[in-house]
Amino acid sequence: MFQAKKTRLTHENAIELALQALAFIAEDEDRLNAFLMQTGILPDNIRAEAQKPEFLEAVMDFMTTGDEMILGFSAHAEIAPEDILSAAHELRRHKNFD
Repeated sequence: MFQAKKTRLTHENAIELALQALAFIAEDEDRLNAFLMQTGILPDNIRAEAQKPEFLEAVMDFMTTGDEMILGFSAHAEIAPEDILSAAHELRRHKNFD
């Protein structure tokens, strides 16, 4: 079993985690296709969309679609599963204060 790193999650950490999650999604064709279907984003638009806060929120929402996704990404990124949920919450919270 891996030892998850526990860090204090700032908004910047949440953005960084969302970008790591996007890379994790893109590494697997089935995950990428599921993400594209869920979001309706075209593959050619991912790079431009990745600059938008609502896109990063969508990435983290996708990452929280089930235990398998959460546990797979937490193991891949060597983070606690709770950090994924915290990042999703932080991105939503920050959007509501902009």
